[in-house]
Parts: sequence; C-alpha cells; structure tokens
Amino acid sequence: MERWPLLQARVLETSRQQLRLCQVRGHGRCLEAQVTCTLGQCLAEESPLVLGSSDGIWLAKACCVSEEEELDAMDDLLAGCLCLHVGLDVEKQQLAQELSRESSLVGAVGQDRLSKCLSSDLLEALGPDVAPILSQWRACCDVNAETWVETVDESEHTCPLIRHVRFLFGLFAALAMVEHSCQPNARVEWDSSAQAMKLVAMSDIACGQRISRSYLDAGLLMAPTSIRKVVLQQDWRFECTCLRCRCSVQEIDWTDVMMPFLPDENSDSQTGPKGRLTLQRCAGPFGLTLDPAAVQAIRRAGAACQALGVPPVGTLHFLQDVVSDLLSRGSGGSLATITLCLPGVCELGDPYQPEGNDTVDTVKKECSSRSHSGTRARSSKENRLNE
Repeated sequence: MERWPLLQARVLETSRQQLRLCQVRGHGRCLEAQVTCTLGQCLAEESPLVLGSSDGIWLAKACCVSEEEELDAMDDLLAGCLCLHVGLDVEKQQLAQELSRESSLVGAVGQDRLSKCLSSDLLEALGPDVAPILSQWRACCDVNAETWVETVDESEHTCPLIRHVRFLFGLFAALAMVEHSCQPNARVEWDSSAQAMKLVAMSDIACGQRISRSYLDAGLLMAPTSIRKVVLQQDWRFECTCLRCRCSVQEIDWTDVMMPFLPDENSDSQTGPKGRLTLQRCAGPFGLTLDPAAVQAIRRAGAACQALGVPPVGTLHFLQDVVSDLLSRGSGGSLATITLCLPGVCELGDPYQPEGNDTVDTVKKECSSRSHSGTRARSSKENRLNE
C-alpha cells in the first residue's frame, strides 16, 4: 500500500496488527484480517480525526452564527475540519488528504452555506482559496463521515423521565476503509468513555477474510433485497453484490417490523409519527418517546435481525442499549415511559436549560434530520471502483 502509507500505518496501529489495508479490483480499498478473529472481538479502535456534534463547539469557535442559519452537527464537523486545515497537526492533515485524495470526491465549487458564517480570523488563515477548500472538506465528510447518537451524562437537574442525547459526526481514517455488506461480519460501536469508535466482530472471521459492516441503518438493513439495492444505488451509487443480495432464496417479509425504523424519506406515510422510532425525533420539540409499545417494537426488530442473520446496527443497536440500561436500573423488568431529546429543546417540562454560547444553542435547535446512530453518511465505494 505504497499509495496510502499513512492510512496503512493507521490501520495497523488502531487494529493492533489484526487488520491490514488492501486493494481489491472492483471494490477499491478494503480492510482484511491478518489473524483469525472471533465473535465479539474488538478488531480496531480509532479516535476521530475530527468530531462534530449538536453541541456546536466547533461552530462556536470558527463561526459567527445567527438563529436564522440552519446549521447542524455535520456543519460542526466541517467547521472542525477547517480548523484542522489551518492547525498544526500535520499528521492528521496528511491522513485526511490520503482519505480524500481522489479528485472525483470533490464536487462543483459553489457557495457553501457555511462560508458566509466563518469568522474573519479563520477566513484570513484559510486565504483566498476558501471555496475550493470548503468544497473539498465537505465532499470528504459527505463520503467518509460516521454519524451516531450518544446519551449525555445525567445531572441532578434532569427530569427522571427524560434522557438527553447528542448527535455526533466523526471523520475517521482507518474505519472509513471498511466495505459494505448487507450481511456484515462486523459493526461499529461508539465508546463514550474512551471517545473512540470500535470495530467489533459480529461473527468468526478467518485470516485473509475481508471486513465488512452495514452502511445502512437498521430499518433498511431489514428490508428486502430489491429495496436495499435501490437505496444503495441512489445514496451510495454502487450495486451491492454481497452474498445476501445474490441469494435467490426469498426472505421473510419483515415490513411491519422494519417500518418504525425507516428514515422519513423511506417510510410509509400511513405509519404516522406516533410509532416512529427514528432518532431524528430526538431533535424535535417532543423528543422520541420509548413506551412499552416502543420497547416491544425494538425487541421484535432484534428478533428479526437474528432471523435474518444480521447484527442489530445503528438506531436499533443504540435503542437496545438504552432500554437495557433503563431496565437494569428499574425493578421487576418493567420500563416506565421515557423521552430521548436534545438538552434545552424538548418541550415536555424538561427543567434543564443549559447555559452556554448562543451559537451552541442555535446548532442544537437546528440539528439535522440526517443524524442517526452508527451509520455512514455516504459510501466512498462509488469512487473506489476505478482505483
């Protein structure tokens, strides 16, 4: 991998020599096991090159944002990338360059909504080429960024029936090399305490076998092959040829089970908002309510994943962890209705209104509906086919 020396070194370091970077015709850059791995084994652990969030920390540092600006956690990540661009961390800068070296990653240079918000100091540091620099970083983040949700530490001021969350967007180097499969042998899991993303084996993996994970969130991963293929082609611009997509055996129809977990653009309008279990609702004024019916839907989806031979990923995995944690604190195996929401946004009598920068509060309120848990923003597969 002489073309990608820093990426190769990053893979070896974060995986503790368990994985290596390889290049496969028709697939591009991938990760391959150098040793035999077992179910549940941590294959790699990587801290993000840049981490953006609905807290808007980078936007507060790099921008002057008014309440009229509709910025989100992805814009916070992008603001962090611009700070990295003008910063002193040369190694991270070079890693990011290798990550997005392909010219096809860069879209047309135009007016970016973030450009008019940048502070004068950052504009001066970036120089006259602000537009192409911003375009290249946005393209890199669109292709490689990871998006997920984590619960925020509780405080004595927090209503016991409300749990706060934050949306996160992270740019990783080694983990961005993992290819997609609709029957993956690994998944990503965020470790809040370590502030690192782990790649965990979901099955035994032989030495020399390529590592795969799902770019799709849980609802779409449970969908029939015809639907998965359409979404992957539209959103990631590649045709999936994994074993599950090639299999001619008709799968059980899990439409009723998957429907609550589908993003709005893929959902049936007849389902309505009441039974929706998408994490976008955490950014709304009433949050995402987990009641006994929702818990039952989460359990049914977990059973469907087991029947399909796929791991619970993204939103489903996150909600399973939340429910498991709440049940462990309760008694008799029952769960009281609880609401997940952004701090200071929910209108359900949340007494906790955090003080802070106006920019941070604005970003929280404008958190994008693109945000969900543990999935790729877009695949770089479309750009790997010609490598």
